[in-house]
Amino acid sequence: MASISHYSSQWKELRIGGCSRNSALRNSILSLPSSSIPNLQYLEIPQIWETSREMYNDKKNFLGGPSIRGFRYQGVYDDGWMKMPLQWSQLTDLHIASMKATDTSIRKILAECPRLERCHICTSFALISDPYPLSRLLLPHLTLLHIHHIKSAVPPTGFFASLHLPSLEDLTLYTPFIRLFLPVLLGESLATLRRLTVWTSHYSTATETMLETLALTTQLEFLEIGYLSNLYAPYTLLSDTFLAALTPRQDGDQSASPITSSGSKPQHTRLMDGPDSSSYLCPNLQAIKLRIGTGTIAEDVIFDFIKGRRERSTTLRSVGLIYARYAKCGEREMQGVDVLGVKVNIKYRDRAK
Repeated sequence: MASISHYSSQWKELRIGGCSRNSALRNSILSLPSSSIPNLQYLEIPQIWETSREMYNDKKNFLGGPSIRGFRYQGVYDDGWMKMPLQWSQLTDLHIASMKATDTSIRKILAECPRLERCHICTSFALISDPYPLSRLLLPHLTLLHIHHIKSAVPPTGFFASLHLPSLEDLTLYTPFIRLFLPVLLGESLATLRRLTVWTSHYSTATETMLETLALTTQLEFLEIGYLSNLYAPYTLLSDTFLAALTPRQDGDQSASPITSSGSKPQHTRLMDGPDSSSYLCPNLQAIKLRIGTGTIAEDVIFDFIKGRRERSTTLRSVGLIYARYAKCGEREMQGVDVLGVKVNIKYRDRAK
């Protein structure tokens, strides 16, 4: 230990692995005084068990390092991380993987991190009500937010309603249930998003719901939609209809205009009728990746999508389709195939050899 701690004043990043309850080396390192790590900027530690936590609660100890800006904690079944004596107000990068965290506890910690720029969090339960009755929490510098919302059938609508994120550019939302209109969930952040990744059960997210969301993400450059498998759920989201709706229509081609069963235009097309709106969804899109459960998107629909995009602009660079099923007769994989200047990747589930 002495040979390691001798260089602690030079440390800038430290990652401690392992999850043993009695890690003598880990305990020795985390018992060092904060004055011994003046230059440490990033710290990653495994779960600290209850029996060891008291030795770290003094701000003069290791966790109170004066220069720590990034912190990652992988206490999967632990909620004691909220009491750690970190310099929370100085953090710019926070990654918490705890299955016991609620949106309420996460919000309390975010309130202590006004300089936060990147945040990866995992929440199990949605407790914050919507509409949120109090003033919203402003996080002016937050550009990246990745949320794994598990267990609860209630989407974290109240959590988002309680936040003001004027600079958000990169959002990953991993939740099995998004039955509500996504713009209600994401609100004003949609206008600043450049990257959007949504992992959900397709049966809980209708195609039109997702398209309405994309109608408001005018700055979006990267879109990924992932599939959380549900053997009993019908496939509805990612289909020919979805990709065709992202395909720019030829000017004056009224036959290509989508019409609902009631004879009216879908909501997502009405959202684009404003004077400052684009004539097609996500005009700045550079890459799209769709992870598909059981359905199929026809090759001609993919080609029309690429052709329609490239005729309007050269922004689109990459199209990827990843199927969770085996390839059917006549279907083929593609890897980096150039189609009108766009790299196309299509992959199916590997068959056992």
